Amino acid sequence: MADDTSAEPEGTSPTLEEILARLNEVREAIATTPRTEFVRRADLRDEQLRLRELASEYRRTHGDGRPVAELRAELESLRARAREVRGRRINPGVMAGGSHGGDLSGIEMVRLNRAVEEGGGLPELEHRILTLERQIEERKGSGGGATPDS
Repeated sequence: MADDTSAEPEGTSPTLEEILARLNEVREAIATTPRTEFVRRADLRDEQLRLRELASEYRRTHGDGRPVAELRAELESLRARAREVRGRRINPGVMAGGSHGGDLSGIEMVRLNRAVEEGGGLPELEHRILTLERQIEERKGSGGGATPDS
């Protein structure tokens, strides 16, 4: 298997935006790769895990140095993306009133909605939202002479 990091110059590390962009590319590749391509899907899942760990490590080491205004902007962007993913879920009330009402059991609908959420990256979004909220609250409470937007 080829080393995917060869495109980066030696001694440089990717930015968080680059890591997240690559993570999104991998997520899309997983979604579009046929289930019969087991090896490809396994490689993509491994890459996804590696990128998630890399993003977590980046946030631990670099997250606190960002201005609160930047954290808030990211937070609002992530909240909007989470709302968008949640909006893709199947509404049981709508399904019950339509012609498909009897086609899906409650358990199937829960499974489909969970798949929609996971496919849209909702668990990661929610985790990052909580992390940002925590960081912003810690900054507010620190009173270390920093301005709210510094």
